[in-house]
Amino acid sequence: MKLSLDRTKFDIIATSPLKRAYETAIIVATVFKMPKKLQTWNELSPEGVRTEVYRKICRLKQESSILLVGHEPQLSDMVNDIIHTNKSKSAKIILRKAGLVRIRIVTCNPSLNGELRLLLTPKILTSK
Repeated sequence: MKLSLDRTKFDIIATSPLKRAYETAIIVATVFKMPKKLQTWNELSPEGVRTEVYRKICRLKQESSILLVGHEPQLSDMVNDIIHTNKSKSAKIILRKAGLVRIRIVTCNPSLNGELRLLLTPKILTSK
């Protein structure tokens, strides 16, 4: 599987302020030639409050494409919050370092809810 870089565009690349996440976000912004799209969101730090990230996402246009660069287990928890309408979370998605998830946001009211569109493991992303 080969990902096409020319069809991948982000309106925002939001990153945790912590060094490794921030460096990763800079690499992505450089590769995609989008340095002006980079934003630091303190809410993406490990101590950040997920509901504040959700609020920020919901303030954007629904068709916005946002890349979040953060930390585990917070990112996995956010994915599960967003894609599970029943909060029992019987099936749980766990991201690995350098994994990628694409979610289409369906609604923000009464809570942020979305559909899982793509889940790529680091192994898939690095295979030729």
